[in-house]
Amino acid sequence: MVPDEQLYKFGTPSDDLFILLAGQLVVRAPTGQDIAYIPPIGIVGEMGVLTDEPRSADVFCMEEAMGFEITKAGLINLFLADGSICRKILLNLVKTLSQKLYDTNAEIQKLRDEQKRDDAPKDDIFLY
Repeated sequence: MVPDEQLYKFGTPSDDLFILLAGQLVVRAPTGQDIAYIPPIGIVGEMGVLTDEPRSADVFCMEEAMGFEITKAGLINLFLADGSICRKILLNLVKTLSQKLYDTNAEIQKLRDEQKRDDAPKDDIFLY
């Protein structure tokens, strides 16, 4: 993949996931805001593959990158062929999704704390 190449587009079907081996990806909200950076050995697209929901964000390549795609059909066939691999993959996906949820919760708390600071009453009295 080359810089600025789009891997996933918001709203499109989630037919595969991507495991990044080298380079860096950026996950971008439909508003254009960067919401996550994916380093090597990172996974993108797993949520939609597991839930059959459309893509929840755009994903772009930030620099030259390499990885591999696993289609939903290929993943299901692998699960049926080897229960041991199935368990390992599902455990890793649960860990990945849990970490993303943890990070999102931390970001929400940070934003709430900032809002509380911004909403705090300010004194208009100055002592000289």
